[in-house]
Amino acid sequence: MSFFGFPYSATEQIRRLDAATADNIAAQASLQQAGEEAARSTRLSRREAVLERRKSQLAARALREQPLRTSEVRAAVEEALADMAQRADHRAQSRH
Repeated sequence: MSFFGFPYSATEQIRRLDAATADNIAAQASLQQAGEEAARSTRLSRREAVLERRKSQLAARALREQPLRTSEVRAAVEEALADMAQRADHRAQSRH
C-alpha cells in the first residue's frame, strides 16, 4: 500500500526518518569526538615541539659558553706547563 505515492505508510516513513536522524546525530557526535581528539593531539605535539626547542636552546647556550670554559682550561694548562718548565729550569740550575 502506498501513501501519497510513497511505498511506505506514514508511520513507517516516520520510523525511517527517526532512524536516519538518529544515525545522522551519531555520525555528527563521532565527527565531533574525532575533531576533539585531533585538537588534543595537535596540542600535545605542539607542547612536545616547544619542549624540544627549549632543550635545543639550552644545548646551544651550553655550546656557546663552552669556548669560554675551553679558554679558561687552556690558560690553566699553559700556566701549569710554564710552572713545570720553570721548576725544570730551577732543578737543572741547582744540579750544575
